Amino acid sequence: MGENGLLGQVTAYKKRYYPPHTMERMHVIRLLLDNGYSMMAIKSFFAAFDAEDVEGALCSLMNPGESETLIYRADRYLETLLITRKKAEELLGLLNEMRS
Repeated sequence: MGENGLLGQVTAYKKRYYPPHTMERMHVIRLLLDNGYSMMAIKSFFAAFDAEDVEGALCSLMNPGESETLIYRADRYLETLLITRKKAEELLGLLNEMRS
């Protein structure tokens, strides 16, 4: 999560200590990701939240702008493509087994 700008820079391959507020932020990020929000929507949420605009932060999740909607769709499309590719590879493996 460090490379996407949501938690700040962290040194790679080093043992890390995260303070409680960072752990809470990670839990919110995971919750939003699990509920289908894109990284762009989450970044918009935290930008408003960090600026102490709680109402704006909540509004950004409930009423995403057009660009966030497009990014969300692109995220879901890419996810669907990856799942479809995995299934196709499994089917190809089964087909090769049947030929043997």
